[in-house]
This record gives sequence, structure tokens and C-alpha cells, in this order.
Amino acid sequence: MRRLVPVLLLFAAACQPDPTADAVDAVRGELLDSPSARFRLVRSCPSGEGAYGLVDGVGQDGRRTGWRRFIFVAGDVAFGNERAEYRELRDRCAD
Repeated sequence: MRRLVPVLLLFAAACQPDPTADAVDAVRGELLDSPSARFRLVRSCPSGEGAYGLVDGVGQDGRRTGWRRFIFVAGDVAFGNERAEYRELRDRCAD
């Protein structure tokens, strides 16, 4: 029985949804060259609904865009340069 408990705990942890993985997938879907995306400091929202972090991709000219902030909440993605949308998702992320 003692051997079974750690296995069950690992299984339960593996079944929990990972908002950071969902966020990375959603942000990749918004980028022009998704395989080139690099992510940094991706963390779960305090509300538990999504994730936020930094992404660096490649633009139309083939050069890196630089690190940009992003937030992913409930299927919606916003980048730091999208002020109104970003603020709305930031508020939902913080609740």
C-alpha cells in the first residue's frame, strides 16, 4: 500500500490541467513563425484561469521581434502592445 500512494499522487498531479502549456500553444497560434517562438518567465495567473509571460518570435522581415509580454485567459490571448485587450485580460488574470 505504501508504494501505491506515491503512484496515485503522481497520477493525480499529471491529470491537472497545465495553464502554461495551453498559453504557449495559444500564443504560438498567434505568431507568424510559431516554431521560432521562445518563451521566458511563463507563470500561471493568480486566479488560476490562465498564464502570462514573455515571448520572442520572428517578424515578417525574418528578424527577432524582441521580448513581448503576453497574457492568456480562457482561450483569449493579448500582447502588451494591445493596451485595452491586455488590460482586460490582466484584470481577469489577477482575480
